[in-house]
Amino acid sequence: MGITFNNAALLLRAKRRGVTFRKTLMVGRLRLFLSKEQLHQLAKVFDVEIDAEALLKNPYAEDFIREVLGADLVDSMDYSDYEGATLTQDLNRPVDKRLHQQYDAVIDGGTIQHVFNYPVALTSCLNMVKTGGQLFIFTLCNNQSGQAFYQFSPDLFFRVLELANGFQLHHVVLEEYPFLSAELALSRQCYRVTDALEVKRPICLFSKSPITMMVEATRISAVTPFLEYPIQSRYRMIYEDALNPPQKPEVAALSLRRWLFEALKGIVQKLPRPLKNRVIGCYELWQFSLWNRRFYTPWDPLKAPSDQ
Repeated sequence: MGITFNNAALLLRAKRRGVTFRKTLMVGRLRLFLSKEQLHQLAKVFDVEIDAEALLKNPYAEDFIREVLGADLVDSMDYSDYEGATLTQDLNRPVDKRLHQQYDAVIDGGTIQHVFNYPVALTSCLNMVKTGGQLFIFTLCNNQSGQAFYQFSPDLFFRVLELANGFQLHHVVLEEYPFLSAELALSRQCYRVTDALEVKRPICLFSKSPITMMVEATRISAVTPFLEYPIQSRYRMIYEDALNPPQKPEVAALSLRRWLFEALKGIVQKLPRPLKNRVIGCYELWQFSLWNRRFYTPWDPLKAPSDQ
């Protein structure tokens, strides 16, 4: 559990955008998984002063959050105080209401994925963010079974961090890297994920490498989260179409690309079943891979515009 290079870059992008970290909560006492060279690179890209040698004397992230992100107070919350957390809390149970709306920034750096009662832990994180404050979640997505109780679909955060729950979502970004432990990789490719409701179809993911996920959202109102529970995008679209059947569009001339695709579909349907299944299966592997730019767009936290 900790802050890696891309995590730090996302936090610094938020700071550059005007997000305040004055009063910050780390969910878990997060470690700082950054090298001296990476700290120097971040200082150069984001034009901030970073004393790399001083920061690296503390294996935990409090000094980074104070000295680089500008926090006045940094709390940490964990199940026990064995790593020196300032607050002890069993996140399987709701946090005390006195902690609601107390923090400008709440950073979960891979802690609540280890909590059995995940919906309760996630609700507590949402509740502890002030109105106008920021929520950051760095968590597992794919090919890391056993690292935690859970790994997550991006669709969960698209449906949780909606206006109905008082949040506006800024980023759902996937990170692909070569090793099981994220801190071992010096660099990773990032991809922004498209909301399934935007493209009107389910978005799945097949990958051969481990994938983690970075999520950022702003709390824009103090509504109580989950007065109605989120519905997965796949079924939300089905239910909405059943209630409000889409109007049949006027017949229009097919583009050449679409015509070819429909023609190929017709050919595939006439193939012997074993061959047909193999062709469809291979197409699915591509369609739900990180190569599909309709669903996954390459994204560099060091270079992308601040509004992306």
